[in-house]
Amino acid sequence: MNDPLLISKNASTLINKTIKIMKSVSPKFLLLASDCLFVERFLIYCAREAGIKSICIQHGIFLSRISRFLDGKYADYMFLWGDSQANIYKNNEFDMKKIRIIGYPYNIVNSKNRISDKKKVCILGQPYETYKAE
Repeated sequence: MNDPLLISKNASTLINKTIKIMKSVSPKFLLLASDCLFVERFLIYCAREAGIKSICIQHGIFLSRISRFLDGKYADYMFLWGDSQANIYKNNEFDMKKIRIIGYPYNIVNSKNRISDKKKVCILGQPYETYKAE
């Protein structure tokens, strides 16, 4: 609220219109993949003003060494994959009343009849180098 643009007529109009739209649609929750950026925080603010709770759903694996990038600081609830991720939040003095562990949503089936194609490579990962994680 220290930004002078948030008290301008244009900002007030945008906020009020967004709240009005949220009230007219009246979703049960506002779902977000992150609440670290301005747009998500803006939507959370408008949702709160409209009486709508927000949920941030974990979108990747968090490391304890880069805890300053944890999501869920602004949303009403933070849905995490498991206890190990919840422990990172707990160790960073996060409000644990906001945490919900939802787990991995699919049954993991270990197939014994796999067909191997040695010509294909699949690389999965996170951009941890962006955050200088070691």
